Amino acid sequence: MLCDKKLIIIKDSKIFSKAKEEVKEYWLKRLDNIPEYVILIFDEKEIDKRSESVRYFEKREILLWNNVG
Repeated sequence: MLCDKKLIIIKDSKIFSKAKEEVKEYWLKRLDNIPEYVILIFDEKEIDKRSESVRYFEKREILLWNNVG
């Protein structure tokens, strides 16, 4: 049986906290071109709510959830 969605889990990318600017820019450019059938989950240990990446997600009404301790 084939599925019409693709799930991709990215662990500890740090794009929401300590990643270098070029890494953050790389992801933000690519996120605009991800097909609708792709579901991305970023499994992060740390999220800095002041980061540009967080604002990017909030502006597009994409859910961010931090379940860290």
